[in-house]
Amino acid sequence: MTFRMIVFSLVLLGSIRTGLAQAAATSSNGPTLLLASTPEQHLFRVELHNPGSHDLILDLGTTLANGAKQYLNAIEYAITTSDGRILHLVPIDEFAMIGGRVDPLIVPLPSGATFSFLINLEKYLAPNEKDWKLHLSPGRYTLQAEYAGRAVPMTEANLDVKGIALMPYWVGRVASAPVAFTLTSEFESSPGR
Repeated sequence: MTFRMIVFSLVLLGSIRTGLAQAAATSSNGPTLLLASTPEQHLFRVELHNPGSHDLILDLGTTLANGAKQYLNAIEYAITTSDGRILHLVPIDEFAMIGGRVDPLIVPLPSGATFSFLINLEKYLAPNEKDWKLHLSPGRYTLQAEYAGRAVPMTEANLDVKGIALMPYWVGRVASAPVAFTLTSEFESSPGR
């Protein structure tokens, strides 16, 4: 294969990949994001559903140690207090120091499929608002989730899996409807749990 053919192939591959990412960003065939309360005041179910006719690939966060530890950190949460304050939540157990392999948390979402998981408010804090330990008084609150879908850039793909950067990721933003909940007693997050 000549040098010109190699360069042409790389340029063509790059333009195809860019076209896929842009088509996905403007497509109405993205996921829906649902947030639901549970019987326990501090637990919420998060669901990403693919109502479209095309399969989706989502980058939902980060995996460490060849997938042994998974962080669903591409979904952000915000609590609105009864007095109108907004608290932007960050997981307490977010990794601070990494001593090994880091990969994206890639989740395939076929047409009609749903991916769900629980979040526990005990494991969150609001550092942007200087709340280093989430403390909520009894009262009425709302919680909202937002997912920012993005492609995995070639620079973030490890050398042995560069092909994951070529996958047609869904790119865009989707938010859940706010979910109202009432705390009947004092609530405080706890890093030790």
